[in-house]
Amino acid sequence: MKKTITRFMLVSIAAITAFITPLKAQDDTRDLSTFTKKFQDTYNKHNEKALKMMYTDDAVRIGTDGTTLTGNEAISAEFAKSFADIKPVIEITQNKAEKQADGNTVATGTYHLKGTTAAGESVDLKGSYVNTVVKVKGQWKIVKSVLTAM
Repeated sequence: MKKTITRFMLVSIAAITAFITPLKAQDDTRDLSTFTKKFQDTYNKHNEKALKMMYTDDAVRIGTDGTTLTGNEAISAEFAKSFADIKPVIEITQNKAEKQADGNTVATGTYHLKGTTAAGESVDLKGSYVNTVVKVKGQWKIVKSVLTAM
């Protein structure tokens, strides 16, 4: 009888875990979709100070040309420069978010940036991104962002 109860408990725990894990993954994907939308809206308002807060202090951002920025201060400064030079508008589509064994989540997707330079030249860039994100005090923050041109 004890063996039957023990087996029942183990099977029950396994079933509950199997059910909860996909639900948690769905919650993270939904949360990150909201985060991505917030990032897009903040970017399109050209608010580099708010964007800075969406990165960890020691975040790393690798641009399409291989330029590496380290720290949310440097990343924010680059956004400010871009906003002054181009007045860009971005559309971001998150494709997937996967929880990693280390507790981070990796979100992937695409972006389409349009704008006009101060000289009147049109800018039209498309690419993909891989963001490693983590929750800090209940808020998603980007730890690492890698951009690839398409």
